[in-house]
Amino acid sequence: MAADTQAAAAIRPAKPPSAAAEIWDSLKQNKGAVAGLVVLVLVVLVAVFADFLAPYAPYNAPGWPDAGHPGHVGQPPAWVEGGSWEFILGTDKSGGRDVLSRLIYGARYSLGIGLTVMAVSMLLGVILGLIAAYLGGWFDFVLMRLMDLIMSIPDLVLSMVIVAILQPGLVPTVAAITIVFLPRYVRIVRAAALGELSKDYVTAATVVGVKPPRLLFRTILPNCMAPLIVQATLGVSDAILQAAALGFLGMGAQPPIPEWGAMLSDVRQDIQSAPWLAIAPGICILVTVVAINLFGDGLRDALDPKLKRG
Repeated sequence: MAADTQAAAAIRPAKPPSAAAEIWDSLKQNKGAVAGLVVLVLVVLVAVFADFLAPYAPYNAPGWPDAGHPGHVGQPPAWVEGGSWEFILGTDKSGGRDVLSRLIYGARYSLGIGLTVMAVSMLLGVILGLIAAYLGGWFDFVLMRLMDLIMSIPDLVLSMVIVAILQPGLVPTVAAITIVFLPRYVRIVRAAALGELSKDYVTAATVVGVKPPRLLFRTILPNCMAPLIVQATLGVSDAILQAAALGFLGMGAQPPIPEWGAMLSDVRQDIQSAPWLAIAPGICILVTVVAINLFGDGLRDALDPKLKRG
């Protein structure tokens, strides 16, 4: 009896792997994507645990200890003559604030901007794109022409105009970049939903009386997620770059907030005399954006069988 049971188990077809397992197996084959994911996880951990990792406060503010070190203003990194391991990456020229601490807290601000922009623009894009695909007619026409108008203006120029209207700051920066990136999500969701609306399962759901909200968000949306997830991943890096550009131009996060682009803006006049002040946040932006792009490329290949590498 036991032998018959074992024989039956041996000939029983193996349970197919889940979709998540297939995606992970495909992702693991892409070394660049894995490396990007590892770096991205490290950046996220740094941002989350900044309060414990940073040796000093990032700036002077109520509730913060004094961040300045008047006796160490403009001190170079530890490996440069005149530096010390007390301030590994040196201090800035605005009261002697520790550069390493500001970079660590900067991960929280820069990554927070990227994730917030991605989340808000994707949410709005999903809602507007699904409604446009379902209703069609004048709503679809007006919405898509508005998206075309936004996309016809260079991203940085439009962001600068919006921030100038709202006044420079962290919240206006997020709002401006969200508006600029919204068309990407609207167009992706609309195109994917239009392809799904003509399929038999949607027709069957409509015939049995599924109401439009459930039809759009429970039936159609899950089948539109693959390109949306890839765009969301890459959108985080684009938002970080856009925020850094606005910060560098003095229109993004305002001092003393240690956003990486704002840190670059603060030291523009010191690039020749103290280049390490600009190199440090520049490297942080570069590494983070490259890591997100590598992971995004690998995720795109894993989600789209046509793009999987042999």
